[in-house]
Amino acid sequence: MNVPCLQLKWIYDSFETGHILPFDQYLINTESEKSSTSTNEDNDDDDDDESDCQELCSKAEISDDEYEYDPYMRSIILNENDEEDWKINPPIPTIMFSGFKKEERLHLSKLCNEKISEIIIKDDPVITKELTHLILAEPCGTEKVYAAIAAGAFILKPDYIKDSIEKHKLLTEKEYQWGNGIDDDQIGTSGPKLMKSAIKWNNYLKKIIRQPMFYGHKFLLIFDVTKFDSTMLMSCANILRAGGAKIIHPDELNGVENEEELLQQIDYAIIEWRKEKKFTITKQSLLNYIEYFNQNERLISDIIIYRYIMDGPDVSLTDLMAKYPVEMN
Repeated sequence: MNVPCLQLKWIYDSFETGHILPFDQYLINTESEKSSTSTNEDNDDDDDDESDCQELCSKAEISDDEYEYDPYMRSIILNENDEEDWKINPPIPTIMFSGFKKEERLHLSKLCNEKISEIIIKDDPVITKELTHLILAEPCGTEKVYAAIAAGAFILKPDYIKDSIEKHKLLTEKEYQWGNGIDDDQIGTSGPKLMKSAIKWNNYLKKIIRQPMFYGHKFLLIFDVTKFDSTMLMSCANILRAGGAKIIHPDELNGVENEEELLQQIDYAIIEWRKEKKFTITKQSLLNYIEYFNQNERLISDIIIYRYIMDGPDVSLTDLMAKYPVEMN
């Protein structure tokens, strides 16, 4: 029996998100560990996906061309060797569905596997950075949509996969993107605006930095594990992971000798904060982290992540931090 060997962190992250996470990011390479030890000795989600279309953007209070370069957030660019490797070994097309009834989703998945070669069909509850295509029943702003955009995936209409099945190959995506054909007077609503931003992000991430949106960045997730009121923050963590970020929990910093050095390596601390809601964190060690990152101008709320994705790559995180500061007083 081939049983995966996982890091303990998989249990914590699964607990926080409320469901079992994919193993990919938590696998332990047992083969390399066996080799090292020898050397030392010698020397499923069954519910309808329709519920996805409860708008995350409205919960996060999100409102209302080519790209400005954000020198801080987008400082990690592939070197020449990495870029050449990406051209030689493009990612395997990885497809997920969202907003469909279970029966239709399973039917389309089955047809894809039968008619189209060399693709991966996933039916996981959480998006990962490997995703390349999200087939969306209707424009909406769910966690899956935000995460897919952060991963640099295409956000596509159902006709894309139906036409691809008919042709027995994946077609060119451009004409099937949900953001095409949306008039500027529709931008005021979150769904159409997010769909247009998805196209901009896809172009930017694939053509300019060739990495997911938050690749190489570290976020400290500050929340009180004894309180179960951090739903939006947990969704935000899933979105950041899909964008290639490393999520750090405060427990990982407990008792370490080089805590100050580790804190300096973290790009942002992120909290769930709303101006009109009572701040629920009371644990002193968490408040100390909040004060540290606030003083160093690296404290942000989860809302900023949603706005960053919504507004597109011509707006920087630094701009949004100035516009929507976390006011702790």
